[in-house]
Amino acid sequence: ADPVSVCMPSTFEIPMFDNFDSQSVLTNYWTVTAQRNNQWKINFGAPAYQGIGWTPGMMTSVDFDHIPYSAAVESRFLDAREQDKVYVSFLKRFLFLNGRGLELEGDTLSVEVAKFGEGWISIKDYLLKKSEESYWIYEYLDISKQVAGSLFQLRFRVHGKGLAMYSYQFDLFKVGGELEYEAPSGLIGEKKDGKLNLAWKNNNNAYEVGYSVSNYELDVVRQALGDEGKIFIAANSFESGDLSLYNDKYLTSVSAFINHDPNVENSKDTQAAIVVFENGKLIREQNIDDIEINVYNTVILNEPVKIDASKDLKIGLKIYDYDERQIPVAYQITDLFKAGKSDLYSQDGGTTWKKLSDYYSTIEGKEQNGRCCWEIIGNITDEITAEVGEIEDDQPVAYTLYRNGERINYLSLYLPARYTIDDPMQDNDYYEVRAYYEDGRTSELSEKYSPSLTSLDAVDKESGISIYMDPVSDRIYLNGEFVKATLYGIDGQILIATTEKNINVAHLSGGIYVLKIENGSSVENHKILIRR
Repeated sequence: ADPVSVCMPSTFEIPMFDNFDSQSVLTNYWTVTAQRNNQWKINFGAPAYQGIGWTPGMMTSVDFDHIPYSAAVESRFLDAREQDKVYVSFLKRFLFLNGRGLELEGDTLSVEVAKFGEGWISIKDYLLKKSEESYWIYEYLDISKQVAGSLFQLRFRVHGKGLAMYSYQFDLFKVGGELEYEAPSGLIGEKKDGKLNLAWKNNNNAYEVGYSVSNYELDVVRQALGDEGKIFIAANSFESGDLSLYNDKYLTSVSAFINHDPNVENSKDTQAAIVVFENGKLIREQNIDDIEINVYNTVILNEPVKIDASKDLKIGLKIYDYDERQIPVAYQITDLFKAGKSDLYSQDGGTTWKKLSDYYSTIEGKEQNGRCCWEIIGNITDEITAEVGEIEDDQPVAYTLYRNGERINYLSLYLPARYTIDDPMQDNDYYEVRAYYEDGRTSELSEKYSPSLTSLDAVDKESGISIYMDPVSDRIYLNGEFVKATLYGIDGQILIATTEKNINVAHLSGGIYVLKIENGSSVENHKILIRR
């Protein structure tokens, strides 16, 4: 008789997390099933180098022969009988295994669920899209409606007409109940040149400014350089207006990656400093004490820099007194570089500046090395006294952005935490952000930001009350403790006085209003702009 393998999962509990580091789909009791046609046409497994960052990941490969097919990998049973909320999150990407000229509309990836004793139903279907090929994309699906209160299974099913030869890769899979991490905070925006620039805070409560990107981005190569032991400054440059989103906030710390080759024998330590130039003048220079090698070092500035967006600003790393065999300045080679902004360097203490892209353009075969983004990050905070420590290991690896409740970035947003929207927008649109972590945790949605909210800060610094307007419900929402809120017309007439945390303004015409918030002896006024 043919041998049969039988296993019994030790638990059906959720959350269930799988990063496939075991290089086996059996570790978490996945089951591969072929529903239709040749079992050799489709393969499932969890080999090395198939996950994000070249870690192990689950993958399936599909051959093409113009014969319809269907195959799936199914999870163990998951117990959500006492859960009111259930979600699934995962990373996915697909790759062509042959030419890109094949028809794509005939092959589909479906995420499906089945309650115990019932049939499979589709939660989401993904068609192959050329624009998404090779990119890791985070997905978040709320499956509460379909499975909360039940015992269920989930599966990834590939099916179609067999018109394309491709592979799907999966990583950081998680089925959970309540979301485990706080939402990104401090979502702000600015309309500029017909676009909307958005930014939000990292887990150190700071806005990040710089040009480096996540190493998870496509085609990013890490590199480093030095200047044979001589003084060298690498800097990110921000021209007048570039930092207008952060005007009157404070540059309170700077983080820079220090590269060091431990295999260089008898190498002396590298000495380095953070430098800041304003309108070409050096205004800050602070040594990096107790440098840690091959990680980001964060320096809290003894004297923070108030951002004046009308001035040019350069934030840089200066290396000096280092071994001539070392190359301490780290950078990324990426097509996302910005010549004259992300690749500036100086060999004379900041008197003159050159572009690394210009330098390498003269070296045949090395032109790509000049597509530079220095691994230098400025951390900007609302308060001058903000305490920003080292960059935490527990930072998000990606974000998704939503407009009016619908996801708008089909590719995942990696660090740093900012995004520019190019397509036309409505003034009453609102935006939210969700964060994802390497251990599969997913955050709540951020508070809403709307360009029609107010010309003042959306968060009152004294009272801690946050304010946003939901253009869909025509309500102003207040988060925080207060005694009374009063809305005035521009003529000073009282229109609404309430103690409620949401204010219905559907009956008001478009225009400027003043919202007064009273909290004991504290009184704050906010200008509110309602557009119709």
